[in-house]
Amino acid sequence: MKRISSLTIPAVLAALVGSEGCAPDLSCEGDWCGTLVMVSPAEPPTLLPIFAQFDIHIALAAQLFWRLADVGPNPTSRGHESFVPGLAEQWEFSDDSLTVVFRLNPAARWHDGAPVTARDVAFTFDVYRDTIINALPRSRLDRIVSVTERDPATVAFQFSERYPEQFFDAVYHMRILPHHLLDTIPRAGLRNHPVARNPVGNGPFRLRRWDAGEAIELLADSTFFAGRPSVRRLLWQFSSDVPTMVTQLAAGEVDVLYPVTGLENIDRIRGEPDLRTVDVQSNAYAYVAFNFRDPADLDRPHPLFADRRLRRALTMAVDRAVIVRSVMGDAGVVPVGPVTAGHWIWDDDIEQLPYDPDRARTLLSELGWSDSDADGVLDRDGQPLSFELLISSTSVLRVRSAVFLQEQLKQAGIDMTIQTLEPNAWGSRVFGSRRFDSYFGSWLQDPSPGSVTESWTAAGIDAGNVGGYTNSEIDRLVQSARSEFDPAVAKEMWKAVIGLINGDAPAIWIYGGVVTVGIHDRFENVSFPWDEWWKNLWMFRVAASRLIDRDLMPAY
Repeated sequence: MKRISSLTIPAVLAALVGSEGCAPDLSCEGDWCGTLVMVSPAEPPTLLPIFAQFDIHIALAAQLFWRLADVGPNPTSRGHESFVPGLAEQWEFSDDSLTVVFRLNPAARWHDGAPVTARDVAFTFDVYRDTIINALPRSRLDRIVSVTERDPATVAFQFSERYPEQFFDAVYHMRILPHHLLDTIPRAGLRNHPVARNPVGNGPFRLRRWDAGEAIELLADSTFFAGRPSVRRLLWQFSSDVPTMVTQLAAGEVDVLYPVTGLENIDRIRGEPDLRTVDVQSNAYAYVAFNFRDPADLDRPHPLFADRRLRRALTMAVDRAVIVRSVMGDAGVVPVGPVTAGHWIWDDDIEQLPYDPDRARTLLSELGWSDSDADGVLDRDGQPLSFELLISSTSVLRVRSAVFLQEQLKQAGIDMTIQTLEPNAWGSRVFGSRRFDSYFGSWLQDPSPGSVTESWTAAGIDAGNVGGYTNSEIDRLVQSARSEFDPAVAKEMWKAVIGLINGDAPAIWIYGGVVTVGIHDRFENVSFPWDEWWKNLWMFRVAASRLIDRDLMPAY
């Protein structure tokens, strides 16, 4: 066996914060103190990470459940050198590199006091791979043959082949679950079981209360094996009104707002003396996706969007640069495809469809669309070229972008109506029933370019690929790119994948770029990692000279 890592927890803390801070001083004047108040537009349906699809669900589950290991301050999915310990304190690869053995930290505990064991890890893999659960990252675990318990503190991952992201796939996609509490619950009933809303985790915070529709309160675990969190409480409030959230931040009722959307809201926060802003390269790209299925009958192709030429025409009718400048100013970029600007495979020379309204009109004409009744909307066989776009009401950028998109399509004779829904209703239509023509979404990309798997390949059809887009050549190239060890060759392969997806136009990639975070300046040791901005919340610290009443509340 060859040793890969055996870092200590203090080293992990320093690595997680990276250049923006050091290992946190967990002390505070007086009693242990600090309350961090967050606000988000949507409420998660559960707190179990296996059901997480949206950022708020992932963010909250991450406070309760930890991984075996995690990427460091410079996130990469290749190799193992940058990874830092989590629930595992060390790991070793076998000489044939097809097996990685993890040694769990003996101090790691569940919030009920039980030790985290190898049986928990093996159980977690089984749950994530279960088609009944259908966890979003299930397809990313396809090259892990087995996860087996060697002894209570040792667990082995067996792979089907060597490839650059073996270690990443073993640790990043799964947050470890408690076997002793979940094993007897039928998988089909787990999502709606009481434990899904009142889980026992192993992370820096434990659940104290959940006031449905209002807030979730997490209490720091003072015995957390990686070190006591720097704040005592994490209070996550829910509000569907963006101006109200900004007002709460300005009034000191909320401590962190991620992201602050709308240039006027950013300017307002920057003008507040007790607030500061942090610009963060976003790991999300926003897009308008087309449904390849007929929402009236999901067994039939969509009457419009099953046609590749029509999708290409719609894409070429949209001036994305104008939309980005209008809603984001200099902070925004036009995506080169389903990839974010901070990702290592981003390249301006990735092939994509241009803005070409003349070519769009020609394509539509060739498809038989014309304005036969001179009403400004193209029609064919008596049917107008019309479709509905579903959008979440709480995304200021998407709501504003949709208005520009609607006007640009109108100029091309295309009638796009906008249906604005509150977040949970939007998610139910899009990821639940899949009854939509198109939707305006935002995809969080992890450090691996393989994140296209869940959203734009056949492997993701039952997960994030709710539009039903498939291309067998793309599926083949994705598998080949995942296996390529040479980074330069791999990058070209991934660029080819993105170019092919662009050519099929399953979606219009609208914007990405830098997002602005608003935070009260009484907090220290603040950092927002690129891959998961919520990862270091447990290490935020209230300056001892800036305490307020809610920071000094007694322990529960």
